[in-house]
Amino acid sequence: MALHEGTSFPVGKVDFIDLYPLNFQEFLLAIGEEKLVNILNEKNWDLINYIV
Repeated sequence: MALHEGTSFPVGKVDFIDLYPLNFQEFLLAIGEEKLVNILNEKNWDLINYIV
């Protein structure tokens, strides 16, 4: 949504949230893949290579 003159704006309560890019680990946590994050943090290469 553009915030400049000539563009409509939603009516009612509006919350502004600044979002920043996620790194891969943050993305995995956001989608509920905690087990995969733990495997990656443990650097269990045999298991990682098996999964890939």
